[in-house]
Amino acid sequence: MTKKVSFGGILNETSSLVAQNLREVGFFILILGAYSALGVIAGFTESVAGSFNYGVSYTPGEPVMSMLFEIGNVALSLVATYLLIRHFVASRRIGGDGSNRFWQFCGLYFLSIIGIALGSLLLVIPGLFLLVRWTAAPGFVVTGKHSITESFSASWAATRGHGWAIFFSGLVLVFGLLAIFGVGSLIFWALNPWVGGIISAFFEVAISAISLGYAAAVYLMVSDDSAELQDVFG
Repeated sequence: MTKKVSFGGILNETSSLVAQNLREVGFFILILGAYSALGVIAGFTESVAGSFNYGVSYTPGEPVMSMLFEIGNVALSLVATYLLIRHFVASRRIGGDGSNRFWQFCGLYFLSIIGIALGSLLLVIPGLFLLVRWTAAPGFVVTGKHSITESFSASWAATRGHGWAIFFSGLVLVFGLLAIFGVGSLIFWALNPWVGGIISAFFEVAISAISLGYAAAVYLMVSDDSAELQDVFG
């Protein structure tokens, strides 16, 4: 039976997941944050006060090392993201089937980016709609019970009727995190731009970690616990 999905319920489940898995969240932030900070120190990436940059930021004319660094960042982020969201889901159950769903997760990740981007190009609303309805898809694919396309379909069906709760809880979470970490980034930047760039790298990864907790929380609340998870992780 699914849990009652509500604005407050999603945020509470998110905070509970992050708190329960603080060690793994800490490793995620430490490893990815250190890699991003290394890029700032080595001059491979640029950091702007109070801003956060996600994904590949290479532009023509930049050194090849910068491009290689960004590719490495994407690869490392994909591995770390897969491991963390899988752990979030598994932490609500004892054990696991040990199946490797990394490549399926990568396929789902890139297809969702393409779909949401295309929806946003047409109008902003379709992109947001897809983002909300596909929020639970990563959780479905990492459990090993669904293929990539089935994970999209399962997420679409499971989130039906819960769109506003998912949208507004995600909106509050994202803007709240951006406000908190953005102000923190500006404070460090004012003291020392170089230090501010390094701190911003860790802040950016922290936002990603908490956002993954949010995606896992949505999945855990909208999925059929007994049918989907107990057989996989129990």
